[in-house]
Amino acid sequence: MNSMKVIFRADASTMIGTGHIMRCLVVADALREQNYAVSFACIPQEGDMIPYIENRGYEVLTLSASSDLPNVDELNYSTWLLQSEGDDAIEFAHLVGSAEIVVVDHYAIGKSWHKQVINQLNCFLVAIDDLVREHHADLIIDQTLGRTPEEYSGRGKVLSGIDYAMVAPKFSKLRSQAVSKVFNDKKPKILVSMGGG
Repeated sequence: MNSMKVIFRADASTMIGTGHIMRCLVVADALREQNYAVSFACIPQEGDMIPYIENRGYEVLTLSASSDLPNVDELNYSTWLLQSEGDDAIEFAHLVGSAEIVVVDHYAIGKSWHKQVINQLNCFLVAIDDLVREHHADLIIDQTLGRTPEEYSGRGKVLSGIDYAMVAPKFSKLRSQAVSKVFNDKKPKILVSMGGG
């Protein structure tokens, strides 16, 4: 097994939805195929997907929520972390101990968390984002349609746009079938489902 240790820091819940975990799993699967040692760090909460991640074969390190929880506000991302950003960074670094690569996909985690964790673990930090926030990451990945690297400032390299979409391989394999499908002359019924919240 590759000695490179990769830790993903992401959460899911009934409030947050499932998207952060699902796109991290696409990247995690690709890294595991390359023999990286991959695990996740998540806060247990309603709808956390921890059993799902474990059933996919990944170890999940569990972080704690603050004893005096803030009121979770759907529009205030900082409340989604269930503790201060600084406390989360300290606990994460202590729990992980060491890692060569840390991948973060969380709207409540930003520049100060990145700096703290990089200083503690001396790691390469990847931020997955789609909000064009300020980061202190070595690499930023934003798969948003039409996004350009110039929209981000900071020290990290930016991979942006749909060329970097984190799509499970099974969907790519079905594309040729979908493109070649012939529809009858009636108007087709189309269902589009976005997110898992």
